[in-house]
Amino acid sequence: MKLMLTLDFPPEIGGIQKHLENIVRFTYGSEDLVMVGCRRKPSTRTSAKLRAPIAWVSGPFSRCNKKFALAPMLLKYVLRVFAKSELFEVECGNVYAASVPWVASFLTGVHYTVYVHGTELLTLRAKTWKSWVLRRILIKARAIIANSGYTASLIKNAEIDAEIIVSPPKITLPEKPITARAQGGGMRILCVGRLVEHKGHAILLEAVSMVPGNMPWRLVIVGDGPRSKDLHRYCKEKNLHGRVSMYRGLSDDDLASEYENASVFVLPSLEVVEGVEGFGIVLLEAMAHGVPIVASFTGGVSEVLDAGSCGVLVEAGNAVALAHALIEIHNNPVKRSRLIANASRRVRTHYAW
Repeated sequence: MKLMLTLDFPPEIGGIQKHLENIVRFTYGSEDLVMVGCRRKPSTRTSAKLRAPIAWVSGPFSRCNKKFALAPMLLKYVLRVFAKSELFEVECGNVYAASVPWVASFLTGVHYTVYVHGTELLTLRAKTWKSWVLRRILIKARAIIANSGYTASLIKNAEIDAEIIVSPPKITLPEKPITARAQGGGMRILCVGRLVEHKGHAILLEAVSMVPGNMPWRLVIVGDGPRSKDLHRYCKEKNLHGRVSMYRGLSDDDLASEYENASVFVLPSLEVVEGVEGFGIVLLEAMAHGVPIVASFTGGVSEVLDAGSCGVLVEAGNAVALAHALIEIHNNPVKRSRLIANASRRVRTHYAW
């Protein structure tokens, strides 16, 4: 039997949520279990594509922060361990969920595996109580599964002596075949990601404001987060509202439609204290939909894009370089076609279930 413990899972929206759902979908059976700590139990039904049952766990304080669901999850986990006569495999969706089997291991001795994604590991650079706890959780893990070589390097640089397995996320490929995109209507730029500082949306808005006035463009940003008001304010100050649309909570079908309509995908991520792009699952989605990519050379992005053969890499935080890359990819159909072809082969070879 396998047990997944996680705080990230659909119907929550995000790349990590999709990644963990696919792991359950393709590697878990009806005899396994997924235990999800959440703010509140979702009203939507679990995907019919999943064979493993889902146990939603929440508590009186988890509506404020889903990490408070870890306490009732610990109780349910310990009861399940003692109720089972045989050992079972425990996988944790991130290091915070791994705190449950780590605490319980002092009583139960059950080993666990941890998936790590990048941003949460930046805490290890500081000497705080939080980094001390996370370090102990990772040290005691049977194995740590990193989503990229870059993420693995964060663990190694923290001098954590544990088995590290680099296993990149995979996606399910879209049913529609890739088709050539006409550029006659101008650039339709797509950016998908949570509206937080390290995703670099402010740099993207600065970059598009530099695009020459005789080149028509439209920017679609899909995501939600604490920087939403700041980004709307910037658009108003720069008079970009007529060309910039921001959507949140899109369904999978609506998001797929945005990919299909995009002429270029941009991931303008930064590396800051609060976060980093450990992998970039949205890059895989853009690659699978045949959208040429411009992305920051940061975190694990270069690994996904094969050092630039599958997308244009620019200096992180450099709005001028980003603007020039957008103009170049719009004006160079030969380069666009080459990037799309390379990306299509790569995503199907390395990143598809």
